[in-house]
Amino acid sequence: MIKPLFILALIVPFPVLYSSHFSPDFVVRYVNVDPNAVKNVEFAFLEGFESPPIAPKSFCYVDFATAEDYRRYRNSSRYENPPSFLGNVTPRNEHQYFVKVRDPGRLRIMYERIDLAKSRGFYGAFLDLADYYVYRLDEYPDAYERFVYAIENVTVYAHSIGLKVVVNIGSALRYAYDLNVDGILREVVYFYMGEPVDEEYVSVVLEALYAAKSRGLWVFVVDEAVNLEEFMYAYSHLRDFYTFITDGDYDHMPRRYEGTNKYYFPFSRLLLYFSS
Repeated sequence: MIKPLFILALIVPFPVLYSSHFSPDFVVRYVNVDPNAVKNVEFAFLEGFESPPIAPKSFCYVDFATAEDYRRYRNSSRYENPPSFLGNVTPRNEHQYFVKVRDPGRLRIMYERIDLAKSRGFYGAFLDLADYYVYRLDEYPDAYERFVYAIENVTVYAHSIGLKVVVNIGSALRYAYDLNVDGILREVVYFYMGEPVDEEYVSVVLEALYAAKSRGLWVFVVDEAVNLEEFMYAYSHLRDFYTFITDGDYDHMPRRYEGTNKYYFPFSRLLLYFSS
């Protein structure tokens, strides 16, 4: 689950933490941030780097499968007088509500988010929690098809105004084979909170990611590593994708390992992706 933060998280860490100390092996290519955190994404990037390696392409974060009452752009009346598309609280977060993703009212809000992204200069939209359909299967046996319908409708609308769409597929690897979007993101491949993932499952994940890439999709991968050895292993094995390795610290930018010239890249709620 991705949770980009706000403007301070976007601007402050860059000049404070290694604004010009990027390893030559890495460049920033994509960034994802909550659109309400910044009025002008280009300005924010320039504030962040003294001399950026390249200008990152920016994606607008969209809480696609849920409505979350802690977000700054929330409409409190929706929770006091809930619309028809707002469902029960999710099992993972008491401040997060299921939504009927293909409800016309909900889709209209998604289109408004896309319009906002366009107006603020974003390159595309990032739809989070696409695997939440699994929680809806008891109530809606065709929940996966409902999610695909909604995602592809949002994508068609985004494309109509010149924006791209990337989807966080989470555990739902089937999206990699048949979702018609511009890119997908998978969290966790080789490590989860510092623990190695079962090799057989890693093979299944990689097969899906390569299938998506062969279909022409951008493939973003986030993996979790708690030390330099894990970091280098994950990075060296994921170089075919846009890769980001995190140590679980979601609030800071790149830092060097003490006494070395090696860098690790905490995920940060900015969602920065690095590739060589």
